[in-house]
Amino acid sequence: MVASTGLGGTDNRSGIAYNPDAQLYYSVNAGIATFPVDTYDAAFNLIDSVLQGYDYRGAWWNPGTSQFEGNGWNGEGIFVQDLQGNGHPLGSGVVVLASAQPQDQACGALDASANEIVYYFAGSLNRYSRATGLLLGSTPITGLPVPTASINTTSIAYIGCAGYEYGIYDFTNLRLLFIDRATGAYSGFCQLPSDAPARSYLGMAYANDRLWLFELGAWHGYAIGNGSLGLNDTGVIGAFSLAPNPASDALFVTLEGSVGSTTIDVIDALGREVLSLPWNGAWGRAHVDVSGLREGAYRLKLRSQRDAVVRSFVIAR
Repeated sequence: MVASTGLGGTDNRSGIAYNPDAQLYYSVNAGIATFPVDTYDAAFNLIDSVLQGYDYRGAWWNPGTSQFEGNGWNGEGIFVQDLQGNGHPLGSGVVVLASAQPQDQACGALDASANEIVYYFAGSLNRYSRATGLLLGSTPITGLPVPTASINTTSIAYIGCAGYEYGIYDFTNLRLLFIDRATGAYSGFCQLPSDAPARSYLGMAYANDRLWLFELGAWHGYAIGNGSLGLNDTGVIGAFSLAPNPASDALFVTLEGSVGSTTIDVIDALGREVLSLPWNGAWGRAHVDVSGLREGAYRLKLRSQRDAVVRSFVIAR
């Protein structure tokens, strides 16, 4: 999914929010208040663009208040954008919380389940109360497979899946790296296509189960499976499920449908392929023998000539 932008602005698009009530996306631009906030329909077609009225960094939709919100540069605080009756931004609003963020360019994301705003900075997670703006904690991220120099320095995704609550972008290897909220530990990754933008600064967002990366005047969207942590940007392989999860010795893959020859790969937490076997692409169910694998977190990838879809699973005995 790719879409261009509206009134101008710069390459420093910094956040996307999705309004599920109006089924609209909002894109913001870091820099100055007179850069644009763009509005897109559910298919990500540009339908409106106005001056944003605020110097945004991060952006999100707050389901608890039904508001389009975002954090600003340095001391500007948390801003609520005014919306028209049709959900389109007016380019005006109000600051509802004073500034509280780990660095001036940090792009926040809302953890709605905990009513917290989370930021990534210099290898750590930084959590602030959405109610009070107070710092709740700073947790160093452990176990990353790459140095922090490979991570987008300003941005973080709130994904919300248990054990995979946060995501940071490894722009060197084009991977969304998942982080466990409770421990701060790296818990896996989702591989993006080879032509994904390598954004090291700003230009990253997460909304409506998609990772968004900005490059050359357009947002590029990559569908991260709805709670299943799988990449599927082309839709060629049908939906599939894994059971049992956690698994012990046997894992069953149930596939709604596929096209052409399909291969099953099992990948460990370090990104190594530990199993690979063919599946003829027919409808049905496949059995994967995992009895020879150690306990731990894995990903199962179905891939065809045109598509790849990933699901996470655990082996526990």
